[in-house]
Amino acid sequence: MEITRARFEEACQNLLGERYTLLVNDRRVPHDLCREIAQDVFIGVIDEKINHDDLAVVRQTARNLWSGDGVTGFVPE
Repeated sequence: MEITRARFEEACQNLLGERYTLLVNDRRVPHDLCREIAQDVFIGVIDEKINHDDLAVVRQTARNLWSGDGVTGFVPE
């Protein structure tokens, strides 16, 4: 799955809601956003409002970040 930065940010915003703006304003990077979402899924915060398409985008981005060379892996927009 090829993911643009804009699509990743949209997915994060959908999954995190108002916290997304706070995290971005706190200069969080994609690594941090993936961790926040993983934590929320793990403890059940996102469970009820989960959008599986958005979660798939975040999961793939996390794979690109943590399994690869550390580059974001986003395709050009």
